[in-house]
Amino acid sequence: MGRAGQLDGVARKPRLEWEGACYHIMARGNARARIFEGEEDYLLFVETLEEGLARFGVELHAWVLMPNHYHLAASTPRGNLSRWMAWQQTTYTARYNRRHRRVGHLFQGRYRAEVVDADGYARHLGYKDGSGVTHAVKRVERLRRSDGILDRNLGIYEGDSIFKG
Repeated sequence: MGRAGQLDGVARKPRLEWEGACYHIMARGNARARIFEGEEDYLLFVETLEEGLARFGVELHAWVLMPNHYHLAASTPRGNLSRWMAWQQTTYTARYNRRHRRVGHLFQGRYRAEVVDADGYARHLGYKDGSGVTHAVKRVERLRRSDGILDRNLGIYEGDSIFKG
């Protein structure tokens, strides 16, 4: 067996990428460990996300941050999902590791990205955890911060509800 359950010599499927595609993206902590230890880590992720969205021209439609993983709904007008996500994952990991004085992987394997219908998906987003509880995903028109507190349109999931700044 090779990386992440792959058979040796079998290449993983290439990402489907094109200009204007909309994706549901998910990444989980290595060994399902936390990727957010507290509010400062959530804010660090959001700051990194803001920077990446601007740098790569990505449009964020909705997102949810949970203690050990996150979900994003985003469109890539430039068809650059892989470049953006490589930057996002690497940059957040480096910043997180520096902040927590640690080294090594933060995320478990490759992020998942599924192409979705942008119109229907943005209107009908939801998150279902292993127990079948549906958690709302906050739709956003733009990502921004105000006075160091997350904008009221943005949600952070922790425990059994979404807290708003």
